[in-house]
Amino acid sequence: MLSVQFIQIGPAVLYGFGLALAAGALIALLFLYRGEKKDGLLPGSASLAFLLSAFFGLAFSRLMYGLLNFGTVFYDPMEGSRLGIAPLVSVGRGGHSLYGLIAGMLLGLYVFSRLTRQPGGRVLDWAAPALAVLVCAALLAQPAGGSGYGEEAAPPLRFFPVSILNRYGEWNTAVFLYEGLWALLLAAGLILEKKDRGRPGDRMLRLLIPLYSMQIFFESLRQDDYPRLAFNAFIRSNQLLALVALLIILVLLWRRLSPVQRAVNLLSLLVGSAVFTAAEFWEKLPIQKEALYGASFVMALVISLVWLLNLRKAKL
Repeated sequence: MLSVQFIQIGPAVLYGFGLALAAGALIALLFLYRGEKKDGLLPGSASLAFLLSAFFGLAFSRLMYGLLNFGTVFYDPMEGSRLGIAPLVSVGRGGHSLYGLIAGMLLGLYVFSRLTRQPGGRVLDWAAPALAVLVCAALLAQPAGGSGYGEEAAPPLRFFPVSILNRYGEWNTAVFLYEGLWALLLAAGLILEKKDRGRPGDRMLRLLIPLYSMQIFFESLRQDDYPRLAFNAFIRSNQLLALVALLIILVLLWRRLSPVQRAVNLLSLLVGSAVFTAAEFWEKLPIQKEALYGASFVMALVISLVWLLNLRKAKL
């Protein structure tokens, strides 16, 4: 419903989403350079960390997209034949996953820390603001790639940037804006914080916990061509990936949390998952959709705040 934005320069095609992502990457690189001395990294770390995280990030984003859209990426419906792995490296066809990008960049940072023999936690803390900036750019740029919109907006909200006009002259909720503003808020918090708290690596967790929690809610608002699980079209793949990421974070934190903190974190995640699921199946429940979405938003905030509070109090 949204047109993919691109610029044709001779035989070359420059896509708007790619240009926005490149701009975000350059800003992220500046933050890496800016934080080298402040965070105690070796001089020259920024360039190598950037290259490794960019390589793994782009590779994983494409791989994740391919796995989530296996039937359309690796299968030719016209010929009725499979295409092998060739489409995976055909980046010109488009298709990337934000969750794969984040996972790949984290792996790239880990590889960087091992190659340069620098503490992994310190590297992650150093890179957290840069990653937040890049994620913000990727989310805000979604309309340029034809995605990031929700259902038709109510009449009082039919104006930009609260809503976005599609190719048919209809106003759709600008989900991308809310996602991007949340990521921008997280980035600002990391950039402006004066004192680092907790164990090395906790700064990155202070980004990932609220980012993944709120993304579960934001993903429920999308009405674009979002990926679904092949065996169950009702389950949104990106919501499941964000939930899995939170489970991994909980496992990593488990030994540092007290029994009460473990129970609270787990309970909030279980209740949140139930509410998120109810919001997805609102048509089958005798509850207004708006109430379920409101409860979903509240639970995303609860998970974020409760987990961040317990992270702050966790053992070092």
